[in-house]
Amino acid sequence: MTIYYNHAGVQVTSHELVVQGQRYQLNQLQRLRIARGSASPAGTICAILAVLFVLPGSCSLQTSAWTIGLGLTAIGVLALGAAALIIRRLRPRPFEMWAEHQGHTVQLFWTRDERIFNGIRFAMVRAAQSDPLTR
Repeated sequence: MTIYYNHAGVQVTSHELVVQGQRYQLNQLQRLRIARGSASPAGTICAILAVLFVLPGSCSLQTSAWTIGLGLTAIGVLALGAAALIIRRLRPRPFEMWAEHQGHTVQLFWTRDERIFNGIRFAMVRAAQSDPLTR
């Protein structure tokens, strides 16, 4: 048995995938696929608020204090836009690995770390190529 990946509770061998103690025989996994999970709702909310901030600011352009309204609108949009970008950077969409196992769709693994995910993904490819039962 060859070990292709062994880190942080995930082990990929030439015959099985073990995730947090749950074992999956590679020859029992079908339709292996990867996906990206949903984005953080906080980042989306900040982006929506930034757009909504423009509406009152555009109304204030018709008053005598239009420069103050324009300045406050610009500050609000920039602050909320920056918050949305920071949140998306700190909480990226998760990477997910799914498969059919014994007739059921199961999520095999997920992480927000792209480097770890790619290590596991490449290990699964190497393991599948080495096992004649999975070809």
